[in-house]
Amino acid sequence: MAVFDVFTDLPPSAVTEVGFAVMMKWIAFAMGKDSINGRRIAHPTGRYASSIRLEGHGPNHIAVVADESVAPEAGILESGHAEVDLKQKLVSGRAYPLHRGAAGDYGSAGYGAPIHASSFSARAKNVWAAPRSEGFSGYRRIPSKITPENSRSWIIPAMTAWHPAEYLAEGIRNGEFDARA
Repeated sequence: MAVFDVFTDLPPSAVTEVGFAVMMKWIAFAMGKDSINGRRIAHPTGRYASSIRLEGHGPNHIAVVADESVAPEAGILESGHAEVDLKQKLVSGRAYPLHRGAAGDYGSAGYGAPIHASSFSARAKNVWAAPRSEGFSGYRRIPSKITPENSRSWIIPAMTAWHPAEYLAEGIRNGEFDARA
């Protein structure tokens, strides 16, 4: 988890207001409704938004935190990731179901009827989620042998870091969230 300490001479009530404003901006970003640092999440699930919370550590010290144990994507958005070769991570020769979204995307039949999780624990873990089902596009088999033709298949490309927490911390330093300004 990335930690960015921001020191300020604001009164305790203003510190809380600033923390709340940062938390609301971060949740709006996590839900795909707002951009941070020129980036916007295209297909939010709500899990990332559920991981964001405000913590009080004293009268002049609050923290806005994205809990990576709830949403591992928080760390990936902050620091990026290298290229991932799924042929090395999954069982070769096995067929896996693919869920690729909207109708026509990679041969997908599209989203079906929404799936509602009825249990209380399912709803409590993700208060921001919108019920939906995944677009199923059939099964694909991991290659048993790596050949020049399939060497670049089943690879998730590298993702550059978006740095949302760092950008928000810089916004606090610059007074973007100060209600007195």
